[in-house]
Amino acid sequence: MQGAVTGSVASTSCGSLYQTGYYGACVTGVSGSQGTNNLATIYLDYRVVSWGVKLSNLIPELSATGRVFIYIIPCTDEVPGYNALATGTPNSNIIYNITGASSASLDSAAVLNFPTAFELTEQDLLHGDIEIHGTYVSPRYYDFHAAGDYNVFTTGFTTGDNVIANATGNITISSNRDPTRMVGGCMIGVYFEGFPASTKCLNIEYVYHLEGTPVVSTAGSSPIPSMQPAAVIGSTDIV
Repeated sequence: MQGAVTGSVASTSCGSLYQTGYYGACVTGVSGSQGTNNLATIYLDYRVVSWGVKLSNLIPELSATGRVFIYIIPCTDEVPGYNALATGTPNSNIIYNITGASSASLDSAAVLNFPTAFELTEQDLLHGDIEIHGTYVSPRYYDFHAAGDYNVFTTGFTTGDNVIANATGNITISSNRDPTRMVGGCMIGVYFEGFPASTKCLNIEYVYHLEGTPVVSTAGSSPIPSMQPAAVIGSTDIV
């Protein structure tokens, strides 16, 4: 999953949250928790079975000011492929590909108009953390996706369902959307205003549970069982 960070906090938020910025820096507005180079060494294919975020307050009680708006938007099927994100030059408007909404429309308290939106004050967060679980609108979210973005077709050619062209119309980057596909799921949006300047205000913890087909090892050490485990039946077999 990708998280788009917009506004003046983009350059500092990702590093504090251990997110990796695509194209080498968080100032592009887009970051992710994992790359295909690492994921493809573990899984042949994968899917996210559950996920969520937890928001915690970091501001001392006497200076805790501000408001937080939390909302949920269904994701589109136009999220760029990993190669396009990692080697292109994405910016904050990438959020349009994820949700169909522009970054400008989401950078205001107008997000409270969304049916799922709710508002909290920073004082509310002093009483406990906020946990938000992932929301799904279609079974397609549970489709398995390729763990790697391989697009070499034959010598001198590449393939992909997502391309980037330059000003003259020449294709410079090709990519496959399947590794980053999020259709059927929803984006959790957080907009906040009125917080103290130059202060770390919120800690956002991301939790992902993945499952997939493990990479087969030629050395025979791949953790794939040769048979289903025996079912434990009867109280005498229970420890």
